Amino acid sequence: AWRQFDVTTRVDVADAKGFSQAWLPVPSVDSDWQRTLTHDFTTNGKGRFVDDGRYGARMLHVVFNEGEKAPFVELTSRVQTRNRATDWSAKVANEDAATLKFWTEPTKLLPTDGIVRIRRAGEAADVRVELLDVSGRLVLVERLHLASGAEHTMDLRGLVPAGSYVLRLNADGGLVQQRILFR
Repeated sequence: AWRQFDVTTRVDVADAKGFSQAWLPVPSVDSDWQRTLTHDFTTNGKGRFVDDGRYGARMLHVVFNEGEKAPFVELTSRVQTRNRATDWSAKVANEDAATLKFWTEPTKLLPTDGIVRIRRAGEAADVRVELLDVSGRLVLVERLHLASGAEHTMDLRGLVPAGSYVLRLNADGGLVQQRILFR
């Protein structure tokens, strides 16, 4: 049986100064176990639904006037879901090569080519860069000094085998981790 849910997201821009805008993701996967019914929103800005033009990701883009003191947007998506079960004994057809290539190719934000770019947004700092494999083993350590707004590029092509890794950055006592994939 299908169950219906309203998923509501509200964004209030605090201390708005100047031009503001917001992008809110909306459910866009329709399958045999999930389907999207409607999207409705209220805002004191101008909103429209857009998609990425490549992967089918949909979002609500809202632009607020420069003088708006309390910009807000509230989005309600009505979705339906139902239980599903998997028969693990059934043979599953393999995905075709073109589909696998499309969904695992590098993007600007998720490169998989062995080039890692690190940008410092805050004040200048000494940064310890660590690369760990999926078992948690430390594969690489690099120490560097990054000026505010600086970008450092690490070329790991040929240094580590293809696979999934965790990139860990430690600066000013703060820790940031990002999962990365090399093909």
